[in-house]
Amino acid sequence: DSRWGVDGYVNLRKSFGDLNFNLGVNAMYLRGKYIEVDEPLYDDEYRMLAGKDNDLFWLYEAEGLFTSDADASSATPQSWGAVQEGDIQYVDYNTDGVVDEKDIHTLDEYHAPRLFFGLNLSLEYKGLGLNIWGQGVADGYMMASNSSYFWINGTNQNYSELMLDRYPQTMDYPRLTTSSNNNYQRSTFWLKKAGYLR
Repeated sequence: DSRWGVDGYVNLRKSFGDLNFNLGVNAMYLRGKYIEVDEPLYDDEYRMLAGKDNDLFWLYEAEGLFTSDADASSATPQSWGAVQEGDIQYVDYNTDGVVDEKDIHTLDEYHAPRLFFGLNLSLEYKGLGLNIWGQGVADGYMMASNSSYFWINGTNQNYSELMLDRYPQTMDYPRLTTSSNNNYQRSTFWLKKAGYLR
């Protein structure tokens, strides 16, 4: 593997009479690439790790949700049982006529966060102090926890309140089902922007 990046820290201290002010900011930007990988020699180069960024997501590419049973029945077959209106539709990436594990691939724009940052602010006035800290990430995505939001393990667990926004109420989440694993595949459907400051 090859990894590279840059990081730095800047700190500013000022006093205005009895008010002391301190602001610090740090940031780190990281990248990496697989160089040599002991892996099978796939016929399809897109399935190889070597030469790819090591923070890319390997997943199915989702086209959205089926909006009718007719759309679902006329679509390329997907490997997790019968699909219907409200299920996730996936791209047949290698165009072999079926969506299966050979369609898992990377997309350059979908990677884990690459920018990490933090800040701290402190104010002091006549012995009284205030400290504020923050941290965050940017330039990347995260995989939404469909196992905790959407996939229920056992009979003693309730669905998340987010499931009130499932299909057909919105297009934000697929229909609920216990008879198919189609909607539980790792895919672009579950990727969300990962930027935050807290």
